[in-house]
Amino acid sequence: MKKMFSGALYAAWMAAAALVAGCTSPIGETADTGKGAYVQSFALQDPSTGQPLADRPYAVIADLRTQNQSDGTSIVLRGTTDASGRTAVLHFEQPIANYRIYAVERIGNGVNGRNFVVTLPDGVRPAARQPYFIDGCDGRPAYKGYTDANGSTVYLTSDQSCVMRIRVVTRF
Repeated sequence: MKKMFSGALYAAWMAAAALVAGCTSPIGETADTGKGAYVQSFALQDPSTGQPLADRPYAVIADLRTQNQSDGTSIVLRGTTDASGRTAVLHFEQPIANYRIYAVERIGNGVNGRNFVVTLPDGVRPAARQPYFIDGCDGRPAYKGYTDANGSTVYLTSDQSCVMRIRVVTRF
């Protein structure tokens, strides 16, 4: 059985989180974070138009569960995309499976946050360009949008810890 994450990888994530968390200025083309030979970076696009999301807040979300865990920790790195919609370049000491790490647009500046991944009825394949509402802490709609190609919603933040809910709709 292949081990997906180690203490060293977790430490690399923590170091990267310390460098990227709370970044409020755009990240330039050569921005690098972390150490290691394995590199991850992302380019964010508007799910509706396919255009780059330039100078936009983002969240890189990494699932740190191992194959034997049913629950675990996620690390969220925050930053701002560059003029081409690219995130910082993240370096790691070990490879990370692509399905364990992804980037989405971040809405708000709260310390708590949540995003969702919408799948087709089979529970496996992503529901791309699916319209949705995210209900915020007060139970009212806080954001509406379309899922990206991987079925991911935006990362919606809040200053308080609360339950956010998603409502998938057929159209707006």
